[in-house]
Amino acid sequence: MARIRVGVWFDGSYFSKVSDHFRFKSATGQRLDIVGVLDLAKRQVANLAGVADSDVVVTQKDWFRGKFPAAESEAAGKLLAGAKFEDLLRDRGFSLSFHPVQEGSEKEVDVAIAVDVTEAAIRDDVDAVVLFSGDGDFVPAITKARFYGKLVVVIGADERQIDPAPKLAGRLRNVVDRVVDLCGHTADRSLWLAPSPSPSIATTPAPVSHGGSVVAGRLRGICTGKYDTKGGFGFIDDDDGTKGIWFHKASVSPNQFPLLTKGIRVTYGERQVRDKGPVAIDVRVDIGPNSTGGSL
Repeated sequence: MARIRVGVWFDGSYFSKVSDHFRFKSATGQRLDIVGVLDLAKRQVANLAGVADSDVVVTQKDWFRGKFPAAESEAAGKLLAGAKFEDLLRDRGFSLSFHPVQEGSEKEVDVAIAVDVTEAAIRDDVDAVVLFSGDGDFVPAITKARFYGKLVVVIGADERQIDPAPKLAGRLRNVVDRVVDLCGHTADRSLWLAPSPSPSIATTPAPVSHGGSVVAGRLRGICTGKYDTKGGFGFIDDDDGTKGIWFHKASVSPNQFPLLTKGIRVTYGERQVRDKGPVAIDVRVDIGPNSTGGSL
C-alpha cells in the first residue's frame, strides 16, 4: 500500500501569534514545538484516512512569512534571532518563502500560500493538505484542493475569550475535512517546547541601562506615541525620565502592537545604535508588577 503524502503549509505570522498566545496568555505557559505540530498533522490525516500513522508521510513542508528589511530587523534587535529560526526550519527540511512587508500588510503571503496549495493539488504532489492558519481567505484554495480529491485539515487556535487572540474563521470550518483547535490539545505534551531558551525563541539581550527601573533584566517605561506610517514605530519614556526612546514595529509581537496606545506601560530591552543612541527592542506590554511581558 502506498503511503499517504501530506503537504503542510504554515502561515508564519499566525504560527507566531498562536505560539505567543499559549506562552504568555494561557495556562500552558509554553511555546509550540513545530516538530510536534508536524506529528499532530500526520496523526490527524491518518485518523481521517483510517490508516496507521506509519502509513502517512510528510513530503512537503512550507513556511511563508512577511519580512522586514534587514536594516530594520537589525535596529529592532531581531535579525540574529530570525536568522537562527530560519536555520532551524531549513534543518528540519522546510522550504522557506518570504515576502516584503508593505505598509504593515502581509497580503502577498496569503496569495502565495493559496497559489502553492492549489498548484500542489492540481499537480497531484500530495494526497492531503494541512494548513496552519485561521484565515478565511484560504477558502477558495481549500475548495479547489478538495475538488481534486485531497483531504484537508486546518490547524490553529480559536480563543474567543481573549481579544486580541488567535482565531479560526468560521468559513474555514465549513469547507475542510477537519479543524484542529489547539485550545483543545493543551494536554498533548508533544506539542510544546520546554520553557528553557531554544534557538527558536527570540531572547532579549541584557539591556543597556541608563538609570531607569529594571525588572527581571528588563527596563520599564510608558509608550508616549505610536505611528503606523513607514511600517510602524513609536516612542517610550523611561521611568527615570529619559524621553523619546525609539522602537520599531518589528520589535513588538504582532498581537501586542495594536495595544501600544499612548500611556500604556511597557517593558523592553535596549541596545545602542550608531547615530540613533538607545533603541528599545523586544517591547512588551507590562502586565503586572513583576512582568516580563510577552515576545515572539
